[in-house]
Amino acid sequence: LIEELGGEHTPAIGFGLGMDRLVQEMKRVHAKMYIEPKPRVFLAQLGDLAKKKSLNVFAELQKNGILTAESFGRGSLKSQLRVADRLGVEITLIIGQKEALDETVIVKDMVSGTQETVNHERLIVAVRKILKNNVVVSHEGE
Repeated sequence: LIEELGGEHTPAIGFGLGMDRLVQEMKRVHAKMYIEPKPRVFLAQLGDLAKKKSLNVFAELQKNGILTAESFGRGSLKSQLRVADRLGVEITLIIGQKEALDETVIVKDMVSGTQETVNHERLIVAVRKILKNNVVVSHEGE
């Protein structure tokens, strides 16, 4: 091609992926791109008993349609909070040994910075209340 435009003979190789045809076909059939929903809640835990309790809490959140990320590894609370911050979640739930024994959960609002300890029975209501009050900016259609 360079030679045809007046340059020196230059060996080359190329290939085509046909992405333009794929995009055209997607437009033709009005295909929508699937975007993985982002979790709004993160579940952190410290200790063996807390880990067991957090599995139940995680299942309850999922059952109630609250998309939750978790860290069931052995990381420190600080490292788990960094993960929550990196994910951009609105709420971090923290279960330590004390909370596991007391059947409570620390609910940290990552937007306002406030936190409260709630009984396990009130957890879903407390989480939904915070999620409802937090304004989520949508960039859909940009």
